[in-house]
Amino acid sequence: MTRWLKSSVALGFLTGVGLVSACSSSSSKPFPDVASFCVAKAKEECQIAPTCAVDTAACQTVRAAKCNAEATAATTGGTRSYNADNAQPCLDAVHSVYGAGKVLLKDLVDDGSMGDRCERVFEGKSDKNKPCTSNYDCINGRICSPVQPGVSQHVCADKVSKKSGDFCADPGSSCESGSYCAQATGSAAQCTAEAQTGQPCSATIPCNESLRCQSGTCAARQTQGQGCSSNSDCAPIAGYCDPYAGNICTIGLTFATGASDCKGFAAGTPPTNDAGTAADSGSTGDAATDGPTE
Repeated sequence: MTRWLKSSVALGFLTGVGLVSACSSSSSKPFPDVASFCVAKAKEECQIAPTCAVDTAACQTVRAAKCNAEATAATTGGTRSYNADNAQPCLDAVHSVYGAGKVLLKDLVDDGSMGDRCERVFEGKSDKNKPCTSNYDCINGRICSPVQPGVSQHVCADKVSKKSGDFCADPGSSCESGSYCAQATGSAAQCTAEAQTGQPCSATIPCNESLRCQSGTCAARQTQGQGCSSNSDCAPIAGYCDPYAGNICTIGLTFATGASDCKGFAAGTPPTNDAGTAADSGSTGDAATDGPTE
């Protein structure tokens, strides 16, 4: 009897220890901080190191440094912070995309894409009417919108879809595709048709989404191999403005020994906005249009 009691007490004690250990283990996160996340992300990206014939360790150093720089940029200003719970979905997407050996524009801009998931690693903290620079700054599904049409100050707001001709001055107003929120002198702001080929354009007068604004006039977008300064300069068939190929429109990053895109993964690479993020992908919302605002 005494031996049974002692055994039971010992078993209970060990079980309790096991439960504590299990709880402790389950509550820990595999990537508790930005540094550990960036090391893991760099390893996934550097799957392409052998294809590019670059040193894997050097590649990981380059990509981890880039990741840390992007993290600093994302969290500067206090509107976003690192969320360890969102790290694994990003890493899974990076593993899949880089494992395929190329990064297409759709891998950056679509909802649920690699770019989208990795942006969400740095979670927005701005609530309604609080400052923002992109939709990723906002919580509860809100969008980053001008406080009024044509101004640079943006705040988080609930999205309200508007049709052509509707009034749209309030933050969060989002005009249907092909229109934008225009403030006419002496009248209320209304959703108005975007500028067409040959018509004037500016920071406040966007071209139709099939066009680009060139020297103040709407013109056709560039095709594959032509020069660009942002993704919005490129036609959809080659919609990525590749910084490593000399700022020309391409389908995305493609990797092979000696390929231009491998430059972003080799030692001595200067900081460049490449396919590691969703930057220049239309992620910033506004009161002008439901389409991309690249």
